[in-house]
Amino acid sequence: MQMKRFHIKLFFIWAALFISCSSNAPKSVAEKFLTAFSQKKFDEAKKYCTPETVKLVEIAESLAKMSSAKTDFTGKEYEVLSQDVKGVTATVRFKEKGSEEIQAITLKYSGNQWLVSIAKEDVMSKQNAEINSDSAGDTTKTN
Repeated sequence: MQMKRFHIKLFFIWAALFISCSSNAPKSVAEKFLTAFSQKKFDEAKKYCTPETVKLVEIAESLAKMSSAKTDFTGKEYEVLSQDVKGVTATVRFKEKGSEEIQAITLKYSGNQWLVSIAKEDVMSKQNAEINSDSAGDTTKTN
């Protein structure tokens, strides 16, 4: 019985090491996605996304083509800080180089690979938060 427990523990240690060192680990996938997206290599970025996230990347790609303005993520360098895996969901924390603001990206394990999973609701809630923080800082009054 003790030998069986030892083998089970050994298996989980091995699996954790394999996942953390794998090029398909959440941290690695997030880094590849962020790099491709920031360099406007949208087709490359789509390789690391869920189908729903692919649609959002396509919208960002269309906006980038219509405007010479940078999107929130393009043209920036990112540093991936950590990953937290819970079952088939992972959260990867990262920050823009030169910034202290820590951001997070969610990944889902699907089809033997980790994929970036950004829901349109996540994008909308972030935009609403930015609008509200901008409004809170606006002290001008209109009559």
